[in-house]
Amino acid sequence: MNIQLFGSGIINTIKPYCKKHINSYLEAHEFMLLNTFLISTILSFYFIYLIFYNKTNVTDIYDKYTNLSKTQIIAIVTLSLVTVISTIIGINADKKYNKSVTSNLMVKAFTTIIIIIAGIYLFEEKYTNYDFVGMILIIAGIYFINL
Repeated sequence: MNIQLFGSGIINTIKPYCKKHINSYLEAHEFMLLNTFLISTILSFYFIYLIFYNKTNVTDIYDKYTNLSKTQIIAIVTLSLVTVISTIIGINADKKYNKSVTSNLMVKAFTTIIIIIAGIYLFEEKYTNYDFVGMILIIAGIYFINL
């Protein structure tokens, strides 16, 4: 799992630089439309690949979608709305402050804090002192980068 997280982290480091390059030309809504179109196209090809090589079938997916509970439907709609809203806010912030890399790091730091607090209070997750020290060091490092 650590190698997958590392790989994902490496791949995600490209995103802020690409966004910054594109944001100098496109408005937030134009970027979102183009990005969504491209992602949909890529996912469509991936979905066709999965069906073609018998990794999934349409009937199973349809059955799962139609059996979603009301709370699961609310959760997926909420997740979609949050994704769109946070993307628009992020794009506009990147344009305004011209610090796409460091602002991206700050968002990740605050997200980490919120997730930890939610995990502790909502899901009763346990963290060690080393976990908290590590989180504090990461957040302090991001703070000093932004100075």
